[in-house]
Amino acid sequence: MGKLDTAWGRIGRCVVAVLVAGCVVAEAAHAGEQAPPTGAEPLPVERTTTVRGRGTVWYVDGPTVIPPSAEIRIELGTRIVGINNASLDVQGGLKIHGTEESWVVVENIDFSPTLAPKLDLHLDMVDFRGCKFTWTKEQPFTGLLTLENACVQRSCTWDMHIASGFVKIMTVEFVCPCAITCVPADRKPIEVDIRTSWMKATTVKGPGQHILRHCEFKGDVTAEEVDQFEIDGCDIFGNLVVRQPAEGRLPGRHADQVQRVRAVQGHPRAPAGEKPSRTASRLDKFYWGP
Repeated sequence: MGKLDTAWGRIGRCVVAVLVAGCVVAEAAHAGEQAPPTGAEPLPVERTTTVRGRGTVWYVDGPTVIPPSAEIRIELGTRIVGINNASLDVQGGLKIHGTEESWVVVENIDFSPTLAPKLDLHLDMVDFRGCKFTWTKEQPFTGLLTLENACVQRSCTWDMHIASGFVKIMTVEFVCPCAITCVPADRKPIEVDIRTSWMKATTVKGPGQHILRHCEFKGDVTAEEVDQFEIDGCDIFGNLVVRQPAEGRLPGRHADQVQRVRAVQGHPRAPAGEKPSRTASRLDKFYWGP
């Protein structure tokens, strides 16, 4: 019996060792994956839905698609957290509406896969943290994007190319640089409108209507190869650079207007060695700082 007990004991120890090893392998296989926050629920995206509630947490896990038939509305103090390289491809529509006392927080989500939403993107009273808005020339955004009463934190990236439609930024604080480039498809109209906002370094570029009005820029403001450019009632704590083609003019209506601007620091710079383009320009009520 003693030898038999010993044999069964060895077998038992081997089984335990195999089970432990299996657990270690399984744990290693899941190493690096992020778990959702405690108590969080997956964001519903399959059909038109409204999610709301003070303090409610929803999560987006990896690449996620809002289909063309769905419009997701997020309201009232909701927190949306992305895990495992989360991204949103909005093919239908997305509306986020916080309130002055209950903002919506969106963390660690890449919006770049959203190329041509069927409906518009309207983002209001939102605090963006660690989010990406990085459409490229090869895969530009096409559609209507409105961002208002929001904050785009330093951990975010905003470098968008837009092929048609508009991007409107109103009463927004950008703690990261903002770059918007128009790459029109078949000369479709594009409007870039930045108003009553607090910006860092800001660049607008390409054929389109660019309006910067009643903003404060804590950095350089650069406009390159634009069809229409108007900057009005702004404070600039850096350089104002307007760079147009060295010769000739862009097709279509072409007007550059710089009105009622206070340059708190710096001075406008012209690119060295370039001849001015044949444009209709206006410089009116310009106030210089030190």
